[in-house]
Amino acid sequence: NSNGLVGLFGNCWEWCEDDWFEGYAGLDSRGTAQTGSGSGAKATRGGSWLSRPADLRSAARKRVKGNANRFNIGFRLVRELL
Repeated sequence: NSNGLVGLFGNCWEWCEDDWFEGYAGLDSRGTAQTGSGSGAKATRGGSWLSRPADLRSAARKRVKGNANRFNIGFRLVRELL
């Protein structure tokens, strides 16, 4: 990308702030985190080194329990540049 980052997919499923929702109908499309489902489940994205090739993309989503502790789930730190 324009910041020189490469190989962003495939290391681990990325833990998201979003709660798990089955679909996107009725959700906010502004890119803000979708919370309040009450299910206790979270969304992960992007696939891991253990995933099939079709899951190595940002659109790939997976449902996990909110307290899951797995070796192939991580998170990405983001900092807004001013």
